[in-house]
Amino acid sequence: MSIQIQIIKRRGRPPMPNMNRDKTSGRSRGEAVESIIATALLPRLKAGIAYEESVVRDERTGKVVGSNPDAGHVLGRLRMAGRNDPAGISETQFEAGLKYSNVVARYRSLMGIPGESPKAMNYMGGAGRTLAVDPDAEIISSAKEKYNSCFYALSLAGVETYQGNRVAKITNDVCMDRVDYRLLIEDAIALGNLRTGLNALGRILR
Repeated sequence: MSIQIQIIKRRGRPPMPNMNRDKTSGRSRGEAVESIIATALLPRLKAGIAYEESVVRDERTGKVVGSNPDAGHVLGRLRMAGRNDPAGISETQFEAGLKYSNVVARYRSLMGIPGESPKAMNYMGGAGRTLAVDPDAEIISSAKEKYNSCFYALSLAGVETYQGNRVAKITNDVCMDRVDYRLLIEDAIALGNLRTGLNALGRILR
């Protein structure tokens, strides 16, 4: 009598590509960093932002080690272009815009104004209300004063350059990430007004 031996194959999911595997055992050590980042950056890629602009590479190995926060918002992309590019801004102008965005965010939070907030650029942190206690009158007054000083500086810059409220509008829209980058860089007048506004803010937000 012959004996039949049934061979049972081990079932499991098929091996996945783009995995870091141990050279000896072949076991997975997790999905490749570059693959994870590429997936996270899909919205940026769909918006027309180049992959290389969106990632940070190790200077020694050339491997992708993270995403570039500047690529996620208009002010940061202008900074990436640099001051010598017709569609770029200087580091000082970028810092002024960043400080202004936090002034606006803090003011709106303290005033209880439901929020727009700049995307992917809150490097300074601490701009919102605390959950522990309500801010006192002095803190609110200080936030109002700083916000009003920025508004006045932008308005004055518009008067001095005969651009009216266009300086304040484009500066505010860019800093709060409300404009299309691709349209902005084709508008020389808007870029000029933006630089004027950022320079005005830089003089008071030191």
